[in-house]
Amino acid sequence: MDGFGNINWWGFSPSIDLIKIINENLPNKTDEDPLNILLVNSGDQRLILDSLKSKSKKKVNFYISEKMLELYARDLLLLSIIFEHPSKSGIQEKSENFLEIYGNLFIRENTANIIQQKSNEFIKFITDLDYLAKSRLKMFDFSLLKYKERDFLEGIFKFWRIKEKNKEYFPADKCWDVRLRTYFGIRYDSRSNAYDWDYSMKLIDRKNCSIINHKIYSKWRDTGTAFELRDTNYDTPNKTLASGMIFNDPRSGDKASRRGYFGDIIVGPYLTYGIEHVNLDYFKKVNDVHRYTAMDISKANMENLCEKILNLSELDLGRYKNLDDELKKMKIVEVDEEMLEENKTLIEEDYFELENVKFIFLPLTVFQDFTQKSKYDNFFDLVFMANSAAGHLQDQSFYKILKTYSIIVTETAKFMIEMKNEQINGFSKRLREMCTENGFKEIEQVESKPKLDDKEIDLEHLNHFIFRKISN
Repeated sequence: MDGFGNINWWGFSPSIDLIKIINENLPNKTDEDPLNILLVNSGDQRLILDSLKSKSKKKVNFYISEKMLELYARDLLLLSIIFEHPSKSGIQEKSENFLEIYGNLFIRENTANIIQQKSNEFIKFITDLDYLAKSRLKMFDFSLLKYKERDFLEGIFKFWRIKEKNKEYFPADKCWDVRLRTYFGIRYDSRSNAYDWDYSMKLIDRKNCSIINHKIYSKWRDTGTAFELRDTNYDTPNKTLASGMIFNDPRSGDKASRRGYFGDIIVGPYLTYGIEHVNLDYFKKVNDVHRYTAMDISKANMENLCEKILNLSELDLGRYKNLDDELKKMKIVEVDEEMLEENKTLIEEDYFELENVKFIFLPLTVFQDFTQKSKYDNFFDLVFMANSAAGHLQDQSFYKILKTYSIIVTETAKFMIEMKNEQINGFSKRLREMCTENGFKEIEQVESKPKLDDKEIDLEHLNHFIFRKISN
């Protein structure tokens, strides 16, 4: 297994606003036209969160396709944190809980309790779709999944809700160490040198990646802990980063399933929210040292996203701000019963909902449906393809799911630091060939750079390519 692993717990490119791309490049779209957006192997929720801020009045359906069901479970969990009612958690708390679960192999005990509590509710959602449809999280739609896939999701949530003291169900430290030993082999004892090399000779040459602090990056490489946002203990295994794999037993030759950590161990979860920000003050240096880190920028970006998404709701936010202030004052003895009764409904709400938004989870075999059935013909306005899904672009039958006027956004291999420069350039060239051969034209982006020869990589080049359909 390579350093990227067999499951993408996070994306390998910064977030991008897909609805903004549609608004800028498909000008005939009106607010009355629903948008159908397909996300293929995106690995996380960054594209959804960044796109929602441009939603306005449009009805938007996000269709999500991943290779492993653990990612669907994480989507539900992490998005549910964003949609927590303001009477339940504030923007800072949401942001910290999100990033902690998103990128840490070890989390706080309090955060683990949140996962356990939510898992009980998620089990009800996945086993009773009518119950989900009546809840505040009716934006989530699992109805297209097969029964065995929903059963598997139920099993994931049951695993998450187990409260354990001795970590026997997911010994995260051992799992991470096994992953390192398998990857490095005889280089294991000198692995810190490999961290330094990857950071200094590969990662920080990419645009803005020097904001990823060397010490923090090396600690993540060695322990799996990426975001230490509070001065407290992060010592409880994050079960949402556990997945299963089938191995051949070297003794018996039989196949056996094993749970462990099988994700990325070389790039890290900082790219998605931590290397770009509209406020350039975050990138200022003092004595050639960054004042802030990717961890700081990730937190700032998450707080900004949480606030913008909350503002899309129809809640009277002033009421909750006042309630929050009042509750903070109640540190003692007497509680204002009248105030509590008046705001009882505010306190009891768990989530807020957004109008005209759906998150639709597709079966793992959905690409067979795309090619064999007409249900999705001429259906999607935009398709996002992670670099791990690029192979689908060479299948001509794939393109029939796109509307006459539509867009493809492809993730480049810019941040796949195990690849050689010529391989990254070759991958970009092949992406362009596959899309242009099937009737799509690349949209020039402001930050586009001149093409380079095959032995050189433009490390400040594009994170994504954008293609627009020019023919039927």
